[in-house]
Amino acid sequence: IISREKMIYAYADDRDIPKLKIGERVQIRAHDSLEDYFGTITAINPVPSKLKNSPLLQQFGGPIPVYIDEKQVGEYTSVLPLYRVEINFDLPPPIQVGRTLKLEVIHTERLYDTLKQYAISIIRKEF
Repeated sequence: IISREKMIYAYADDRDIPKLKIGERVQIRAHDSLEDYFGTITAINPVPSKLKNSPLLQQFGGPIPVYIDEKQVGEYTSVLPLYRVEINFDLPPPIQVGRTLKLEVIHTERLYDTLKQYAISIIRKEF
């Protein structure tokens, strides 16, 4: 959570970005809470993001491995490209700014579309 207006920055890798759409619903959970909150994706950054000091970074005990940017102090580059996704809560929850949350995007995928993409990728590799 990054602001008093209860906005969230989430990071997605390049495999997930094509599946995300602005306006999709998101289920939000704090690690120490049983209550679920809901929000909406409001923006998807099409360029991989530079990361700033965050508990998500491996240097600070998080899961994201990064390289230190020697040109700009306090900025990091992720080992894998990560794209920033901005999410707004439907109703402001009683969660402190700076918390790390778990997000789950609520969308459906059609099996036909997934199989079609898989078949096309096989054909591209063969020819």
